[in-house]
Amino acid sequence: MIKKRYIVLLLLIICICGMIFLIASYMSVKRVGTITINTKELQSGDPVITFNGKKGEHIEITFNSNVSMGEWHLQLVNADRRVLYTFETDKSTNENFELPEDGEYRLEANYKDFIGKVRIKAILK
Repeated sequence: MIKKRYIVLLLLIICICGMIFLIASYMSVKRVGTITINTKELQSGDPVITFNGKKGEHIEITFNSNVSMGEWHLQLVNADRRVLYTFETDKSTNENFELPEDGEYRLEANYKDFIGKVRIKAILK
């Protein structure tokens, strides 16, 4: 009887620790935004995700693309409009970039005469 209580108590402690770990992991990640482009007709546009970041934080950019026609570009730009990083958009990828300073940043997408699907997700860590 006492052995069963210890097993139940141990399982309860493991569950509580697991929940604490999941909550802490979730709180350390901040979803910055998403951009979804899905068109079967020629379109052009320039959607933007704007966010504030701190020096040393990492921005994780994930995108999947399936281009039937046209082209699209993706850049990370700082508040001074200086391009910090230009992503290769000819393939689907997951890339990390360390922010060099505190401030406002923009993830700028641009597409012209485009047919296809693109989904961009940005997470700040």
